[in-house]
Amino acid sequence: MNEQDIERVYQSAAKNAVTKSLKFASKTAWNATKLIGKKIIPAIITAIAPILVPILAICGIAFFIYFAVFMVPRYIMNPTGGFNDGIISGVTTGVMHVEATGYTAGFESTGKRPGDPGYGVTSTGAKAQPGVIAVDPKVIPYGTHIYIPGYGYGVALDTGGAIKGQRIDLFYETEQEANNWGRRWVTIQLLGRDSKTNLASISPVSAGAEVAILSFGKTDSGWPLAKDAELYRKYLSLDTDWSDSFQSKGELSDSGVNSASGNAASSTNTSAVWNLSDIAAERDQVEPHRVAWSLMAALDKVLGDPVVHGDSGWEQEGHGRKPDPEKHFKQLRPELTWQSFTLYYYETWTREEKDKDGEIKKVTYEKEYKKNIRLLTSALCYDANYQYSWGESVSEKRTSNGYKKVITPKLNSVTRTGPYYEKLRLILQEAGLDSDMDLELTLRIAENIDPSFQVDYQIFGTPLEIDIDTEISGDFAGGKFPVNPCKGTITSPYGMRKHPLTGTVKMHTGVDIGAPQGSPVVAVNNGYVVYTGWMSGYGNVIMVEHGDCRTFYAHLSKISVRSGEQVRAGRKIGEVGSTGLSTGPHLHFEVRIGKDRTQYVDPVKYLRF
Repeated sequence: MNEQDIERVYQSAAKNAVTKSLKFASKTAWNATKLIGKKIIPAIITAIAPILVPILAICGIAFFIYFAVFMVPRYIMNPTGGFNDGIISGVTTGVMHVEATGYTAGFESTGKRPGDPGYGVTSTGAKAQPGVIAVDPKVIPYGTHIYIPGYGYGVALDTGGAIKGQRIDLFYETEQEANNWGRRWVTIQLLGRDSKTNLASISPVSAGAEVAILSFGKTDSGWPLAKDAELYRKYLSLDTDWSDSFQSKGELSDSGVNSASGNAASSTNTSAVWNLSDIAAERDQVEPHRVAWSLMAALDKVLGDPVVHGDSGWEQEGHGRKPDPEKHFKQLRPELTWQSFTLYYYETWTREEKDKDGEIKKVTYEKEYKKNIRLLTSALCYDANYQYSWGESVSEKRTSNGYKKVITPKLNSVTRTGPYYEKLRLILQEAGLDSDMDLELTLRIAENIDPSFQVDYQIFGTPLEIDIDTEISGDFAGGKFPVNPCKGTITSPYGMRKHPLTGTVKMHTGVDIGAPQGSPVVAVNNGYVVYTGWMSGYGNVIMVEHGDCRTFYAHLSKISVRSGEQVRAGRKIGEVGSTGLSTGPHLHFEVRIGKDRTQYVDPVKYLRF
């Protein structure tokens, strides 16, 4: 063989080896695939099936619950608007402090001229006309009826790029009217959302919806519904005029400092110096003590009735129903006491700079600002007496080249004491109505007129003190209770808070302890049960007298004791639940002290957390 023949033999052998190797690899891979598909995968599925099936089932159930609870109701409430338009979020009832401006359909406000597509049409499709209000729909939902002091009634039917947060824009027909309104902070009344799904069909003219207070209905010629609408506006005007007489957060923010000194200081407004998010303006402080319009209406309904005042006859002749909202508001409004407080800001720092000769020198800068504000110290209200204790929150920071000190107010404590509903009792007593039944009747009428007052009264009121004898002697010994009322964590503390369901800022007279449904609730000390039963917004409740204090347990799913029964510390008296007005299973727990058990104290001080 020559060299060429040998080369051909080697090439042929190599080719045959590669071919056989590929065939072997292919066959091996195929056999491995069949093994995995026929034996290994089925074996794995068989092994994990007991775990996988429940997991898939749980995921399916969770998705179904989410869809049924969250998605379907949103679709039902807004079938044409989709799920992401923000229409049904936000607040629809209550009061709100907003910055209000004016706008028109013209080019200056909308950038559109007559003839342009969409000229004179709002974002909801409604016609732009007086009474149309532009809002941030995440804050105030479209379709919400609103009363604005100085403007009147309107409906939230529009929005705009600059309308974010607590800001609204009021429609005017002329630019001059809009300019005359200007920019101002007002307290608006949210009157509920229109039930129509076609927002474009809502007429702002109907925003002042008929509300029956003294009228018997449309057939009442002596007192037509129009007079009740006028009376209703009077209630709102009295309330908002009083509230607006106090400095709002926006006005505080825009106001100038009282003094500025130092080589780096300049004339500036308050918000440029201090973080106002944790500083309560005057209007924020009085907000919890406003007089509900429905309570004024209830007094007019009771005291303005001819059966009570005795002057029967036609209203047209000066007899019959006689409301007196100004008098009742003057009697019900809180008596406030204030203290002065000085916001303080000081900062100094050193840095190197070149002088006019080019030499580097250290230059020290300094600025000091002061701002006088008022802090509420007491409020004698129609329902109770409130005392506020304030201190200083001092923040200091040192760096290698500077120092900063900031002093702002800190709320130390809030105390709520009786006698409860004293002002309301005195007003009724003037007319000869001095029984607890008369007081309860007035409060019930206010509840029926306004659902917002019903929630507020049930959650933040003290209805038990009307029906139960609280006269008892004994000074509170203090100290820790032997046991806690239940196992859990504090989810809402004692003090002023915004209620999670209503958004109302009021005194939270106890603490909320989060715990699973059905968890045992025990008496925190020896005593006897003075009350068990249903208490409206509190749901199922128990009150236990301990000789020096009373403890209160609310939202129970089960009550295991009876009134008059003796209990010892640690004995089970009920179970955690979510009855009444509640966002979920928890125990609302209170401690009441004082001769008449009309003084609330912070339960955390006496619990073992």
